[in-house]
Amino acid sequence: LKAIIAPTTVGVVAAAQVVTDENLIGKVNVTGLALPSEFKKFIDNGASQAVALWNPIDLGYSAIYLAHDLAVKKE
Repeated sequence: LKAIIAPTTVGVVAAAQVVTDENLIGKVNVTGLALPSEFKKFIDNGASQAVALWNPIDLGYSAIYLAHDLAVKKE
């Protein structure tokens, strides 16, 4: 196992905490959706190299954009 990809803010923090607790930093990288306020310490300690920032506004915009393209069958 080289990476854990967690699709939720809770899951990515839990995975990074396990990697930290089990001394797997540098062996397993954690990534996914995260809140900066909750995840900064795991970037700092090396449990994760990068994450996507969770922003509901951007997520909503992207979802509507995709739905529109699907509705008009844009390729």
